[in-house]
Amino acid sequence: MSDSYLLQRRYTTSIHYLDHGKLYELKLSSIKDIAQKRLSLGYFYVQKDRIYKIDPTKENLDRLKNKELPKDRVIVCQNEEVKDTLGEEETGWYHYIEVNGDKREYHSYNNLVSTGYYEAFTWEKGRGLVGYRSGFGAERDSIELELSVG
Repeated sequence: MSDSYLLQRRYTTSIHYLDHGKLYELKLSSIKDIAQKRLSLGYFYVQKDRIYKIDPTKENLDRLKNKELPKDRVIVCQNEEVKDTLGEEETGWYHYIEVNGDKREYHSYNNLVSTGYYEAFTWEKGRGLVGYRSGFGAERDSIELELSVG
């Protein structure tokens, strides 16, 4: 996983080497009308067989540097699919990973309020992170990025 689904170096900052992987921070450049807080996509702990996304807080960074994985981590890339644990009509956070050939797609969304938040990452073997989407209900404040060839 770490060799084939690496985060693109030009979009990340390497923060720390840990026992079983490397920690990166992914931030976007300024985007008009998008809050600065939304431009920090998080910490990504890249291991041999999976990539975790971790909220970019000082507390989480301190835990990681002390070799503790924060409880609010989520796997955003691995070779096995992950089925969502919530039923279709349940209220809460939905998380799942789809595997399609060399692509891994992570999806997360909530229906806690009518303007719930969604986020998706698309990883491709040999290319790394090739797509990202996030926003709120009715596509409010949406961000969509796609790695172009070239």
